[in-house]
Amino acid sequence: VVPGTYLTIGLPAGDFVVSEAPGRRLFLTAGSGITPVMSMIRHLASLGELRGAVHVHYARTEDDVIFGGELRALAVDHPGYRLAIVHTRVDPRRFDADRLDELVPDWRTREAWACGPQGLLASVIECFAQADRAAALHVERFAPALAPVPAGGGDATVRFTTSATEARAARHTPLLRVAEEAGVAAPHGCRMGICHTCDATLVSGCVRDLRTGEQTAEPGARIQVCVCAAESDVELAL
Repeated sequence: VVPGTYLTIGLPAGDFVVSEAPGRRLFLTAGSGITPVMSMIRHLASLGELRGAVHVHYARTEDDVIFGGELRALAVDHPGYRLAIVHTRVDPRRFDADRLDELVPDWRTREAWACGPQGLLASVIECFAQADRAAALHVERFAPALAPVPAGGGDATVRFTTSATEARAARHTPLLRVAEEAGVAAPHGCRMGICHTCDATLVSGCVRDLRTGEQTAEPGARIQVCVCAAESDVELAL
């Protein structure tokens, strides 16, 4: 972060939280996806409630395990907490139900929290859905799941009418990022299409929802610029 960067702050919010009620917990993380789960583990450890929890974490090597020393210390101090770290450079097998059966044979009886790259999350979601355990899975994403970008077409011109600013935009680039790179201070929050803080009015042109592929071309429509891209030349009231 450099001087001049536009930052927003707000109160803590979200639904990726862990209950303090005793239960059989499973944490599935990879890479920096350990970050929100680490807060949960520390909290449970402070309450003496880590007993019975299982944590599977994926990282390329031992040196790549974020919080590795602290995790191993917790496993020693809390014998009921079982930590399984998979080094993908040594064990490149992809995550699936069979692999989870090896690592956590009783996973179908546990409530689970998962955070990591999109590929892992997609596999975890499929795994729990096929086992009819979707309701027991809580997922935190760093970015929204995106639909494929249609083939063909080139860059578009985006005009921000309020700011009297123009920029070129690729068809896969969120309009929020286009605005920021053009120096337009667009309101935003989650950057994932959840909070609607970034909603802006479409003056003209056509935009595409990066999550679903759905297009919007109605002047006056309110669009989420954090998850929409320009499908044609576009004017936005920003």
